[in-house]
Amino acid sequence: MSRHITLIIFFTFFCSSLQAQNRDYKFYILKEKGDTLNYIFHKEILTIKLIGSEIDINRKNFPQLFAINGATNVRNVLISAKKITLSDTLHFPHSKIELFADSVVFASSGKSAGYLSIQPEDNPSPRAMQFKNGKQGLAAKTISLHCNKLINQLGEKAILIDVRGGNGQAAGFGENGADGKSLPVVNSKCSLHGCKVSKDQLVWVGVRDAYNRNWRLGTKDWPGDGANGIPGGKPGEGGSGGSVICNGLTIASNVMLSGGKAGAVAQSEPYKGGKGGMPRRAAWWYELGKPNVYRESQDGKDVNNPQAESIEGLSGKILSSSDPKFYITSDYLIFKVNQLRFDYQNITSDKFNQLGREINSLSDDLAKIDVIFLKNASPDDSSKVSTALNELSHYKMQLTSGLDYYNNPMNWVPALSFEVNYLNYKNEISTISQQLFLSSFIISHTTNLQNKVDAATDLVESLQLDNRNIAKNQVTLFAKIPTIKSKLANLQTETASLEAELRLIEQELAEDARDRVSEANHKIAQNKVLKTASTLLKSSPVGQPYAAAVGHVLTEVRKMNKVEQSNFLNSLSPLFQEYKDFDWESIDANWSRFENSQDANESLKLVKEISAILYKDYGKFNQKLDLTEIPQNEYEKELLALKQHSKRYLNIANRIEKIVYERMKITEEIEATLFATFSNLDQIIRNLQAVNGIRTEIAQQSDFLQYNLLKVCSDIIHDGEIRLAKFDYLMTKSYRYRILQDAPKSYDPFFYKKPMMTIIANMQSYRPMSESDYAIIRTLHEQQLLKVSEQVLTQLNYDANYKTLTKVIVIKGQDLKFLNEYGYLNLDLNNGKFFSAYEEDIRIIDVSFNNFKVKNPKNPVEFAELDLTIEHSGTSLLKKNDKDYLFRNAIGKNDRNFWGARYSFQNGQISPFQPSSFQASLIYALLGQNAQNVNLFSTPGALSKFVINKSERGIDNSVITHLTLNITYDCRTIGLSH
Repeated sequence: MSRHITLIIFFTFFCSSLQAQNRDYKFYILKEKGDTLNYIFHKEILTIKLIGSEIDINRKNFPQLFAINGATNVRNVLISAKKITLSDTLHFPHSKIELFADSVVFASSGKSAGYLSIQPEDNPSPRAMQFKNGKQGLAAKTISLHCNKLINQLGEKAILIDVRGGNGQAAGFGENGADGKSLPVVNSKCSLHGCKVSKDQLVWVGVRDAYNRNWRLGTKDWPGDGANGIPGGKPGEGGSGGSVICNGLTIASNVMLSGGKAGAVAQSEPYKGGKGGMPRRAAWWYELGKPNVYRESQDGKDVNNPQAESIEGLSGKILSSSDPKFYITSDYLIFKVNQLRFDYQNITSDKFNQLGREINSLSDDLAKIDVIFLKNASPDDSSKVSTALNELSHYKMQLTSGLDYYNNPMNWVPALSFEVNYLNYKNEISTISQQLFLSSFIISHTTNLQNKVDAATDLVESLQLDNRNIAKNQVTLFAKIPTIKSKLANLQTETASLEAELRLIEQELAEDARDRVSEANHKIAQNKVLKTASTLLKSSPVGQPYAAAVGHVLTEVRKMNKVEQSNFLNSLSPLFQEYKDFDWESIDANWSRFENSQDANESLKLVKEISAILYKDYGKFNQKLDLTEIPQNEYEKELLALKQHSKRYLNIANRIEKIVYERMKITEEIEATLFATFSNLDQIIRNLQAVNGIRTEIAQQSDFLQYNLLKVCSDIIHDGEIRLAKFDYLMTKSYRYRILQDAPKSYDPFFYKKPMMTIIANMQSYRPMSESDYAIIRTLHEQQLLKVSEQVLTQLNYDANYKTLTKVIVIKGQDLKFLNEYGYLNLDLNNGKFFSAYEEDIRIIDVSFNNFKVKNPKNPVEFAELDLTIEHSGTSLLKKNDKDYLFRNAIGKNDRNFWGARYSFQNGQISPFQPSSFQASLIYALLGQNAQNVNLFSTPGALSKFVINKSERGIDNSVITHLTLNITYDCRTIGLSH
């Protein structure tokens, strides 16, 4: 048997009054791969298990548990006991806690009181990053109370359970708005030109003098406005409260279920807007004679911070469990049977009745709840649970019989004489019933097979129904395809129509845009010319400067090409044509001469003449110019018309985009339909494969049952295949008898052939055993056992040649190295090296490891232990009178025969194991409960194969430096009278 290495860390606690109160505890920490809990990624996630009979949970009793109390990497906490008393606070944030008990008591221990809490931790970052929203608090999980009654010793209003949700994270901070930029105040030169401004104003000056020179003061810019305040993020919502699951218990007033509180706002006061730049009131001075343009810098706006939508998260709930009330889990059962095994192997006569009551009580509780506790068992635990149930049944039977050899003092026997036992045995041997080994074997296997057939039938029906549902679903899927195709066709038609309309709009829009832009540009150019002329003419005083202004206009006109000159004159002519007193002919003649003139003096003369003509009615002309200014925003109306066309264009483009999206969704729907179709077909194939697998398993089980049935029947009927009646010891008040008897030769196996073949034929049809079949088996055993018992009991005598000896075997060298390295060592005592050739009928009484040494590691962990066991194969070979006899000690594969010792690294002490309670030989199993009428025990033969196993707890790679086995055995010397 190889050594097992597990990730389970376990500690075992024994209270000071363990033997008196029959109380002990086991505490496990199971590690899983890393995950995130309470916002933090942990390399290891823990599950805690605490199992005991009656446990009082407080810091004094369980320091290891409270050492990790409040840890943020615990996912599950499971506590199972007959009675759980909680007298201290257990807090495992964001965990799931389950209590399995007959009764749960909330009590106090000094300053502490019982309290369960799973409220999640707050976010490690108390506040979100700047401007960010706070994260929502974690939702609490579940506390389950699987118990028959809850006892509250802390008062009706005491809070016992806390499943509040986690608190939300505070919102990220906001920011005050920045102040606007300020500009320097300019006023030093302004007064030289008649500009009067206050010193908190900014002035930009641009003046043109008669000598055509420019100068500027200040900056052509405005002081900046203050920025608005930036709000903080939104506070995180509180997490939801958890659930409390109980079996109809009234605990609403003792539970806190509220959701977590929302996080704090960024700040209670608004974030302020920035101040406007200086100077607060600024001016631009464009030109002399024109009004100044002013602008005031604005302050930024204050902003309030957002609040959480709700003050706290959703409240938790108290739920009523649909599970029946029970406290026995798979962990508790395995633990309890291990405890009973220890008590059973160390029983004394004064504790006999007490142990019997404990076993009966546990058996009664198991009978009430059936096998519900198996729902919490892992696949590895399921086999352990089955073994524990079998072991519990065995202990109950052994204690009921009261004749277990290994669990009574060496010379203890019932207060009945051998003669009385013998008579009772003969009277009751004819009433053997369902405890017979063969009938139990056949019934259990036929029942299991029938259950498998029933389960297979149900599964096949379920799969067939599944296939029918899949077929219906398939029809529905195919029915959707025509509708999808129709929708797709309609969308394609609509798309084509819209695309055509879009092309027409694009064409119309392009043509209209060109016309409108050309017209707008023309009006803008016209406006510019008129504006320029008006400005120049109006700014000139009466007299020579006016002529100079007109000359300037004409000079600028000369720089134009013919088209520009024509446009300019056409723009001016409507203004002049309204005044009939103007000499237009002279103006036109002079203008023509001016255009063709190459002489500067002549040009100046012509300008003066034109000016004189125009000056005749300058006042009215100047007034007309003021009245005919064209608005500068004329072209904006044209642009607005263009935008209206663009809006229609964008609406159609958006519709086409939506149609493309709808077509994509329909394509995805078709793909999903096809995928579902193939998935359905794949599921049908898997269902058919499952049905074939079930049929194959049934066929295999049928073959297995047939083979084992024939084998067992052959073992019983045919001589020599199995050795019956290998009794070891018969205990009386004053004598110990050795009985060795082969199976009788006097019965005819063919006498039972016909009825047994009938039973086999019935079993091939997978029917449970009928009453007639069982009667045949019972009759067969009655007759055969009577013959065996008569021959055995007639040979009872006291053989003085039997001796009890002790042999020392030293394990060393390569054998010891192999044991240390691999954790096991095979030992064959039937190789002629260990026992004398003059010894026969050798049977083991005891094996001990009283002398072995271990190399202690530095600073061993608490509770570190090393176990050494030597296990018998279960098959015994006995040599007597030059004949070999073979019999089986173990009836089933779970019946282990071993001795052992435990070494404690903490104190260096060695504690021997009591020998395991060996199952009796086959004849003892056939007798069942009737074995209480005779003292029949089967000790193993020494000429057999053994395995030494080494196992560790709380330490790895320990080294055994010295190992000695002491084997105590009975034997008979060859040559002495038998």
